Amino acid sequence: MKDRKRFERLCIAVMAAAILITVLFMNGERLGVQLMRDDDAERNSSLRLFTDNDRNSSWDSSAATRIEFTGTGAEIRGTGAYLLGRDVVLAETGAYVISGELTDAAIVVDAHKTSKLWILFDGVSVTRDGDACFRIERADKVFLTLAEGSVNSLASTGSRREEAEADGVNGALCAEDDLTVNGAGSLSISCAFGHGIHSKDKLVIAGGTLQIDAARDAIHVAERLAVENASLTLTAGDDGIDVQGKGVDASERIWLDPETVTLSVSAGDLSIEGAGEEEEPEESGVRRLSLGELSSGERLALLLSLAALPAALCFAVFTSRRKKTKKSESRS
Repeated sequence: MKDRKRFERLCIAVMAAAILITVLFMNGERLGVQLMRDDDAERNSSLRLFTDNDRNSSWDSSAATRIEFTGTGAEIRGTGAYLLGRDVVLAETGAYVISGELTDAAIVVDAHKTSKLWILFDGVSVTRDGDACFRIERADKVFLTLAEGSVNSLASTGSRREEAEADGVNGALCAEDDLTVNGAGSLSISCAFGHGIHSKDKLVIAGGTLQIDAARDAIHVAERLAVENASLTLTAGDDGIDVQGKGVDASERIWLDPETVTLSVSAGDLSIEGAGEEEEPEESGVRRLSLGELSSGERLALLLSLAALPAALCFAVFTSRRKKTKKSESRS
């Protein structure tokens, strides 16, 4: 008898807990319950045009790896970066501060597919013949910040090398994954054989003064381009901006903030197909648990479905125990 009463109390407690969790889930926003979501992750990158990290150009660089170019090499102080020939490879999640002049070499990001890298250009000059100066080969997302008042440049000269063509490199800055450019400095990009910026994923420009001179497109993006708080001066043999919009609705391919973007195109065509208003969800990097958009009927159905499973489980076990008890009593 005592065991049966204890079990009944346990069933009641399980059902009460299920109802409490459901209420918290349905009213999380009002009660302050929050679920962290990485808006910068590739799987979530289509949810917002600009994330908090896109707009943050004042991230903490105190513990960053320091890289100072020395003409044909580099001095590296910290972890996550190494020299491969003349190239400087960034291979780990983390922050990097780069300065100095590098000749006939490149900055290469080759990290894990889930890695995020924050890179600060503070007086960087990179030149390379026939290949990209800055290559993002693998990462989840790269944030390139132009230090306030800094002057930076990437210059790809001459004709494209065979190895660059085999690798699909066709720009001075070539990104295989998501790239954000922000900050309050300037960046000059020139490419004698291809595009200025060649993004094979999504490109966000959330600050800075960019001057781009390219034989083909100044900015060539495979998926989506979003620009705010920036000044762009584009000189191109083909298009000033070309966004192909692979896998993206036409209305979402390009978004330029008319109030904070200064745009000048001195050559080529300006391709802005389906440029529209920014329609960002209200969520920031923190998504609140709230089902306010559900109707009262949908809420009730959800509540019943969440509470039904533990209730049914308790009922099944309770019934089974009662049958066993009755059998034992009848035998005795």
